[in-house]
Amino acid sequence: MSKWVVLGILVAALAACTAQPGPAPTVRLESPEDGVHVVLGERVLVQSVAQGEQGVVKTELWADGRLYEVEHSGEPEGQPLLDAIHIWEASSIGTHTLYLRAHSSDGQVSEPISVTVYVVEPEPTPTSEPTSVPTAIVDSSCDPSARFVEDVTVPDDSLFNSGVRFTKTWRLRNDGECAWEPGTKWVFIGGDQLDAQSPADAELAEPGRIVDLSMDMVAPGAPGTYKSYWRLQRPNGDFFGDQAYVRIIVP
Repeated sequence: MSKWVVLGILVAALAACTAQPGPAPTVRLESPEDGVHVVLGERVLVQSVAQGEQGVVKTELWADGRLYEVEHSGEPEGQPLLDAIHIWEASSIGTHTLYLRAHSSDGQVSEPISVTVYVVEPEPTPTSEPTSVPTAIVDSSCDPSARFVEDVTVPDDSLFNSGVRFTKTWRLRNDGECAWEPGTKWVFIGGDQLDAQSPADAELAEPGRIVDLSMDMVAPGAPGTYKSYWRLQRPNGDFFGDQAYVRIIVP
């Protein structure tokens, strides 16, 4: 047998052994329901669960054919199961199509899953005599930012008996170029609130500073897995920075 034949056999064997890409990730929409009606200006929580053997690195929310928001897993290799909450603001009246896509660490993209949202005018309310109210001036020259660093207390899937009180602490870093504004809040945005008070005042942070944010919580009465999502909110109502969560199990 000639060396060229042997070489050809080796090449064919190597090609056959080359790892094939795994299946593409999938994404499941938890909320909102398809066909939901919301009021103009309302913030809609778009909650999803993405799954992928190669690890999900991010989910994308598209609105009316345009990329609206991206949520990253925070892990370079991704996560096999990624819960994410996107926040879409109903800024114009009419019918809107939102859809989600998940991306895996090997570059594969899930099939999009869509939901239709109808935005309507708010009902008129009785008016009273106008009064002069000072307008808050928000500095728009710099957008604040925050990066999740670590869970200080209560790691994922911690066990708590029903009714047990605990304190969850997240560590975040101001990774932006401007300080967080006075009036910045730490706000519950979805999942299970776990009897926590929201909104809560957030400690102000200059660029580069590390801040610990703590919330007192209570384990629910029924057995199950519970997840509570939180995010920073500016005085003007805009959310910013990474969202953080706590996940507990009540046996």
